[in-house]
This record gives sequence, structure tokens and C-alpha cells, in this order.
Amino acid sequence: MTDTPALTRFLNDRLDDDEQIARAATQGEWVWSREFVTPPGYHHRTVGPLEPGDAAFIAHQHPARVLAEVDAKRRLVEASAVDCPPACGRRSEHSFSGSCALRSLGPAWEEDGARWVSLMEERDGKWVHVGRVPAPAVTSEWVLRLLALPYADHADYQDAWRP
Repeated sequence: MTDTPALTRFLNDRLDDDEQIARAATQGEWVWSREFVTPPGYHHRTVGPLEPGDAAFIAHQHPARVLAEVDAKRRLVEASAVDCPPACGRRSEHSFSGSCALRSLGPAWEEDGARWVSLMEERDGKWVHVGRVPAPAVTSEWVLRLLALPYADHADYQDAWRP
């Protein structure tokens, strides 16, 4: 099981870095002409021409787009930090519903060549096993691992986080 709090801290730190860099850049839509990428109103200065694909990529990374991406990723990271009910026992298996797969699924296990989760019901204030269903393919831990993948070259990235 992944150290989800450490992975969450790592992602929030990288998002802070991305946000700081984007906010320090000139705001507004960036444009590119034949050989240059600049924010509107700035003069061209370059040491050499840009290839059209490179120029388009740089212009695509304008601050507003980066800040929107940072916001979306922060919402996913925040949603993943919601604790499962005590009956779960396997925090990494929960969904983004705010509880362990809509508060009806228990821990996952391998059996008969497949991954399963307990189908749970609350009875008299306790969660009881009432059957099994295939485990969901997407857990919040899996999404966090994918969100961290672009930062795999960072010194604080842990190989155990690879999806």
C-alpha cells in the first residue's frame, strides 16, 4: 500500500511549484508568430529561430492554462484525502465519493484470478459483509499515482508511486 499522505504532500508541493512559475509569468494569452513566442505587447528577443512545433508548444503553456490545470489537479488531490469509514480498513481502495466506494464496498482481495471487494451494508450501526463484487479499477490512490507521474524526474519522487 502506498504512503498516500506522502504522495499527497508531494503532489501539493509540485502544484505549488507549477502555480508559482505560472503566476510569475506575464499573464494573458500568449501568441506565436513565425519564429517567436511572446506575451502580447512585448518585443521579440531570441538567440535563434523557433521551430513551429516548439513555438506552438510554448504558447500552449500560457499561465492561464497552467493555473487551470493546477486547480483541477488540486481538486482531485483534495477529493482523494477523504477518509474511509472505520469499517473499511483499506484506505487506498476508496473512491472519490468521500468514502469507501459509496460506503458500500469493503477491502479488496485476490481470489479466483480476479480482484474483489466486499459488498457491505450498515445494520444496527455496523458494517457487515453481504457479498462480493469486482473491485473498481479506479481508486483515488491510482489517480494520485497518475497525477504524480509527470513529476517522476523530481528528486522527491518515489518509484513506489509508479502506477
